[in-house]
Amino acid sequence: MTEPVSMIGISEISAIYYALLQKGYEYYRPERKREHIRAVESFIGPGSAVPSFFDDVRQSTCQVYSFWPRAALLEEAALRLLAGEEIGKGSAFYRRVMSASNLSDVERGPELWSWIADLPKALENVFASEGFHRYLEWEQTWVKEESLHRSETLSRLTEILLTCKKRYRSPIERVRLVIQPIKCVYASDHYRLGEEMLFCSGGLRRDSVVHEYLHHLIHPCLEQVKKRVTESKTVYPGIDESYYLEGGPEGRRNAFEEYAVRRLTERVLSGDYPADLAAFLEEMAERV
Repeated sequence: MTEPVSMIGISEISAIYYALLQKGYEYYRPERKREHIRAVESFIGPGSAVPSFFDDVRQSTCQVYSFWPRAALLEEAALRLLAGEEIGKGSAFYRRVMSASNLSDVERGPELWSWIADLPKALENVFASEGFHRYLEWEQTWVKEESLHRSETLSRLTEILLTCKKRYRSPIERVRLVIQPIKCVYASDHYRLGEEMLFCSGGLRRDSVVHEYLHHLIHPCLEQVKKRVTESKTVYPGIDESYYLEGGPEGRRNAFEEYAVRRLTERVLSGDYPADLAAFLEEMAERV
């Protein structure tokens, strides 16, 4: 990495969660202090109207978190728009979503693409809201204070990820944490845009950031154990059946990747860095 891990706010992401708050997003409460909850709720109400576009973010395909996957897809789409990319059919975003192993065909069908095309206009409308600008001012102060409060964790994260970059030749040059005060603290989404990784969550958890970073290192190395993994009948311990979503060989590959990344995260956080990722994957494939 060329610079320390930093905690930032991105106005477009802020606009998405401000709009969802007005539409009944209730996940800002778990694990939050009363003062935080009262501050967030002070921005709900008169003068806070947002486009009906955001009514359709809540879905019924995930019982645990009803804003999956559309809240995360809006995050990624907004980031790609910021980078000057397109988000419609034929775009890099479209190809990424259509090949994603953690999305069902229903979740990425034609309805998604006709709806998400209206994101730029919806964001414009939120940015025009006086209520949003009051919220954004509060959020910017909150992010600064949170960054100072978590400076030790950020320093330790920088140290860990810099070690991983040197040992495993990671192509990621910068990691930025978009810690959002409305987003659920348990919801963590990450995005790779060129040489940058953006980690978007409601709270800063060192293990989650390291875990997502390591996915980018492990994934390209899986080819060497692919045959053994896809032909195996192993059910990997601790891995939810949703990782087998695609079924068959690809589902087993996804489950193995998650299993391997979890084990590698445990080792890295304890200061035990495997000398070689290829050998580590061979070890994992033989062990289960």
